Amino acid sequence: TRQSSSAASDVYKRQDPANAAYWYRKAARSGNILAMANLAGLYRDGSGLTQNYGQAFNWYKKSADAGHEWGLNGLGTLYENGWGVKQNFSKARELYEQASAKGFSESQYRLGMMYYEGKGGPVDLKTALYWLKISCDNHSLDGCQQLKDM
Repeated sequence: TRQSSSAASDVYKRQDPANAAYWYRKAARSGNILAMANLAGLYRDGSGLTQNYGQAFNWYKKSADAGHEWGLNGLGTLYENGWGVKQNFSKARELYEQASAKGFSESQYRLGMMYYEGKGGPVDLKTALYWLKISCDNHSLDGCQQLKDM
C-alpha cells in the first residue's frame, strides 16, 4: 500500500534498512511498483537483508514490467554489471533508454556513459554528450561531473 511504502521510506531515512525492507516488502506485495523497485535495491545492495540478486531481479522486473522508471533502471543496472543475470549491454541500454524517456536522470547518465564507452553498440560521442547533458540538466551530479571531465 501507499502507507507501507511511505513508512518504509521514512524508516530507511532513519538508517534502519532492515525495518525499511519489512515495509517495502509489505507494500510491494500489495502491488506498489515503487516499493517493488526499492525492495529490489535493498536485495541488490544487501542493505537490511541478505544480498540476493535473484530477488533483486524478480522485484525490479515486476516494477519494470509495470513501466516504473526505477524498476527499468535497476534492471538495466543488473544487466550492465552481470549481477544475477548474464551480462548484456544491449539489454541494459534498452532498459536505460526506456527509463530515460521517462526523465529518470540516473538512467540518462548511465545511457550517456554506455554510448561514451561503446557498451551495447558502437561509441557515439554525439549521443553520449546529448544524454549526459540531459542528465546534468536533470540534476545528476555524475552526469555533470562527466561532462566537466570530457
